[in-house]
Amino acid sequence: MRSDRLFDHLLRSSIALLLVPATLLVGLPLHAAPPETETETDAVFPGDEPNPERPIEPAIEPPPEAPEPDPEPPAPDPSEDAGKSAPQLFAEGQDAYALGHYAVAIAKFEHAFELSGAPALLFNIGQGYWQWHAVDADVEHLRRARKLFQNYDDLMRGDEGYDPAEVKAILAAIDAQLEAANQAELLLAQLAHQPPPGLDQAALRAQQRQRTTKALTVSGSIVIVFGTLSLAAGIVGLVMRGVTGFQLDQAGGRDGLIQRQNPYSAEETARLRSTYNLGGRLAFGGLIAGGVLLPVGVTLRVVGGKRLKKDARTQKSLAIAPGSSLLRLEF
Repeated sequence: MRSDRLFDHLLRSSIALLLVPATLLVGLPLHAAPPETETETDAVFPGDEPNPERPIEPAIEPPPEAPEPDPEPPAPDPSEDAGKSAPQLFAEGQDAYALGHYAVAIAKFEHAFELSGAPALLFNIGQGYWQWHAVDADVEHLRRARKLFQNYDDLMRGDEGYDPAEVKAILAAIDAQLEAANQAELLLAQLAHQPPPGLDQAALRAQQRQRTTKALTVSGSIVIVFGTLSLAAGIVGLVMRGVTGFQLDQAGGRDGLIQRQNPYSAEETARLRSTYNLGGRLAFGGLIAGGVLLPVGVTLRVVGGKRLKKDARTQKSLAIAPGSSLLRLEF
């Protein structure tokens, strides 16, 4: 039994020794470096050679273009409105105005005005042109709107109860817009002949005007203060001259020719005469300076105040937007 166990142990050891080299031979291919293969970026396939004439397609597709806004529908053919009444044309014009089709609304209102002659339609036509300029910045729309509002105001001046304040404010706003448009045209003309400056010319002019207005106001205030002080000094000089003159009269006359009993000493009398002369010079110089400085200072303040009011009215009128309401008519 012992020999059988020994034989069995030797057999297992021999088999283990044989399995170790076999395992090493089998594992060699697993640890060998893989063969070099072309990567996905280095591989060149037929038909993929670089072509300088073929544009490189972007990796990200551009966003789709936004659809263009619907164009302004053209004004209707006058023949299409043949046979329609003024109330019908007015209603159609209101609908077109609400939709933002101002050319159509203007044509309807104009035809209704030709039939009825109602002045309120001129106001509505002016509103149509004014609103049209808000979406199509054509200066001609502003000019037509201004003329129509002016004609409406002229026709309504004779009516009792008519308040021209609204139309006056509208005309002021349109005038400010026309002035701004003219300034923009001048600026564009200047930019076409010279390089664009670092700051907009209109802004420069506005800043210069503000500085000038402020300088006028401040200078006027300073000159008024100096003029008031000069005038006060002149009055003080007059009082001084009057008091010392009275004292000199008591001392024997201002010129010393009248001999009286002098209650003052010679030094006091000399001092009074010196004060009397100083008061005269002070009164003369102060009154002259005050009379010159005060009007100049007041003028500067008035000019500065007018410029401030004008600038304030311009800014206020620019803030008025085209009105969206129309006048209702009863045919």
